[in-house]
Amino acid sequence: MSSSIKQLLVLAATLSGFHTQQLVLAVEPANTKIDDGQEAGYVPDNSMVESEFPNSMVQELTASGLGKFSQADFLGASKDFSKAVKFAPKNGSLYLQLGLSQLELGEHKSAIESFDKAVSLSKTNREIILACKGKAYLGLNQYNEALNAFSAAIAADPKFPLAYIGKADTHLCLGEDDKALADLETAIRLDPEQPEAYFLRSRYYKKKDQHELALKDFDKAVILDKAYLERSQETTREWQKNKHALSGLLKLGKNTPEASDLIGHGLALFRAGNHLEAIHALTEAICNEPDSLEAFKWRASVYMHMSSFAYAIEDLDRAISITPADPELFASRAKAYLELGKANLALADYSKAIELSQKPQAEFFEDRGLVYSRLGQSAKAIADFSKALEFAKEDPGIYLNRGLEYMAEREFTKAIEDFSQAINFNPQLATARKFRAQARLANGDKAGALNDLQKALLIYSAQKDLFGSKQTAKMIAEIKNDN
Repeated sequence: MSSSIKQLLVLAATLSGFHTQQLVLAVEPANTKIDDGQEAGYVPDNSMVESEFPNSMVQELTASGLGKFSQADFLGASKDFSKAVKFAPKNGSLYLQLGLSQLELGEHKSAIESFDKAVSLSKTNREIILACKGKAYLGLNQYNEALNAFSAAIAADPKFPLAYIGKADTHLCLGEDDKALADLETAIRLDPEQPEAYFLRSRYYKKKDQHELALKDFDKAVILDKAYLERSQETTREWQKNKHALSGLLKLGKNTPEASDLIGHGLALFRAGNHLEAIHALTEAICNEPDSLEAFKWRASVYMHMSSFAYAIEDLDRAISITPADPELFASRAKAYLELGKANLALADYSKAIELSQKPQAEFFEDRGLVYSRLGQSAKAIADFSKALEFAKEDPGIYLNRGLEYMAEREFTKAIEDFSQAINFNPQLATARKFRAQARLANGDKAGALNDLQKALLIYSAQKDLFGSKQTAKMIAEIKNDN
């Protein structure tokens, strides 16, 4: 997988706004107060319950697709995203992710179709989609079409370096070396941390017999490309063993900063949003101190933010080998496993985190409950959510999650009680009102259901949540039409 494709995937995942938790709780608006009114019970008929689940299905498929992509299972990722777009046919970011999977499979024509669909549905981030489309045309050796796509990406955002890199690659294929060099210079000026720009410029210099410049650019690309660097060095011990030979390459030298200083620098970069630079600083810290727990732990955190979950797991493995009794490390690795769709491994790590915790933590039980929920084991999920509530009695999110499991078990009265508790602790939680409306409807309380949905609609409107408002209005209309 090329560096630019990896970066496009990270961008695509970020732009999707996707979270793998079962629910994204409503944000409490500043000045919206709703009188709760009825607290009696309800649940929807089966058709209304099912109408809620396509969105959950999209989340599940997206989580699975991103996990499979990061593990190079591009066929599996393509299948997941193909299913996801059927549930959400107007979601441009899903078509972008589908196209990226098809691109890695070499299905360039299908990828172009997916990117065209993404462009038609997306009003923003067009430069990313168009650059992906250019990559697909390049794979078909359709150089003029590729140039047009990359040029369109640049027109959409003149400061998007990956478009210049793709355009330069195309020019090199056409033998238009000087045009390629100009585009690469622009890309490096816009973002001097792009490894593929240096790889391509190295190719240019090699063609021109400028071997010293070619080697310099190649070395620079190796430093920037973490994946290549990891393939080159099999173990952390080899880093230390060959430290002298690598010192020039990694710019460590004799006056190398202390690992603690490099970690502090990495954290500052991380907090500033400079993730790639943070990785470089933390990697240097590990080169200086191969058993640095903090360096591995924080580098894993950066990888998690970059959606590089496989790399995060590798670092967490190393951190756990250093400190095998830290429950937080197991909980962090569980999150990474879950992002990759490895629910059973996530369960094992959450269980280990709970076992190691000297003081029980509600978060661990809640997170393990969410994994059980994903696996369809509602009874175990309910048990974990109940345990979490022993330590976090006023957390509306836990009540909401347990209420959903009671819904799955068709224990609608218990679900109503949990949704009511969630509303007590956060009266502006529109999601809880909407699910309580479904529970009330299932119990035959249409009036209570309508009351909840109308209040949820007011909250969504105040939050300017168009999707929530539209969905809730549809549910109200369905109930009224059923009278």
